[in-house]
Amino acid sequence: MKILIVSPYLPHPRIGHGGGLVIYNLLRHLGPRHRITLLSFLQHPDEAAYLREIEPFVERIRTVVHDFEHISKRKRLRNLVSRDPSLTVHLTDPRFMAELDQLISTQAFDIVQLEYLFLAHYARHIRHPRVVLDLIECFGRHWRGRIRNERLTPRQAYFRFDWWKAERFERSIIRHFRKVFTLTGEDRAWLLARCPGLPIHVRLPGVDLPTLAPATPHPRQGLLFVGSFKHPANHDGLAYFLREVYPRVLAVRPETTLTIVGAPAPREFDSIPGVTVRGFVEDLAPVYRGAQLCIAPIRFGGGIKTKVLEALAHEVPVVTTPLGAEGIGGSDGRELVVAKGAEEFASRTLELLADPARCARMGEAGRHLVATRYAWGPIIDELDAHYRDLLGEAPDESPVVAAQSAAAL
Repeated sequence: MKILIVSPYLPHPRIGHGGGLVIYNLLRHLGPRHRITLLSFLQHPDEAAYLREIEPFVERIRTVVHDFEHISKRKRLRNLVSRDPSLTVHLTDPRFMAELDQLISTQAFDIVQLEYLFLAHYARHIRHPRVVLDLIECFGRHWRGRIRNERLTPRQAYFRFDWWKAERFERSIIRHFRKVFTLTGEDRAWLLARCPGLPIHVRLPGVDLPTLAPATPHPRQGLLFVGSFKHPANHDGLAYFLREVYPRVLAVRPETTLTIVGAPAPREFDSIPGVTVRGFVEDLAPVYRGAQLCIAPIRFGGGIKTKVLEALAHEVPVVTTPLGAEGIGGSDGRELVVAKGAEEFASRTLELLADPARCARMGEAGRHLVATRYAWGPIIDELDAHYRDLLGEAPDESPVVAAQSAAAL
């Protein structure tokens, strides 16, 4: 099939965005099966240097440079009179629309797939019979959780109004799509409760299982936090952990260290004793190999937490919140630990720090979960079936099913 993928972020690991990594990996695994065209915003011209690493997976790439994160106060005030939420307004660019129109009118795509809610408004102008939305994250849930965790200030009042517009926009715009994909059942349920009967489906993100280095005699030590600090939920969760949880851990185990990995590096945490801020790290394998456990103290947001899946794939147990565990498919106490509130988060972190053998068992169980639930082959097979359904084709026999049938003969 010829498929057009339209993304607000350049899908590349160096961009430092979890959703961008999800789309990058999707391109890697769709590319061998289909003829893919990518249309993407670049936030800075320097990001063009990463295009050569995406080119092997796609037939062509079109980009438009547009910095939509650094918005003036004047423009933010103008957004107050718009019917659409702020990020949708910021991502509206006539040059991007022109590129999209040109591609659709000349390339005869079978499927047009928009990534993220805040590109969904382009569907109002697209003339194509098979446009789908890959939601990545349900922003109605994202904003609702965010406003609950912040005190009311003029800035917070702005976000509350913007959340109201985002939820209203989300309910309205998804009706423009032939299919809508979410990454978790919770996000799907949220949308279906507000838009009954719409074709909303869960598509899991695949995970490449890393090759683990042989065990070393050096014991794993300390806590690890990995996440993009372009995403407000990561900064909020880490600040909450350092304020409410870490002091409780240090009161019992004062030697406990915390390593923070992610861009842009949150230097305001550098001065906290026991905390090391490393910023962006190209190769995370040695970092995971040295950590006793990962923390994911997420308090708001939607979608699936790729940081949790990455840690489990590296056999590192994770302590997270109920929200951080959403969609993962693991069991509390087996593949990961789910804690409610600061006191429980601290106590369950301390339990694991005191029991390296249990950490090892949980690490093995977590890796097994990723290997069986997030293997790319079956995930792409299922996505292909959705595409073929839109084209009116009978689904081909899955390579997995075909292999099982052959083995049974």
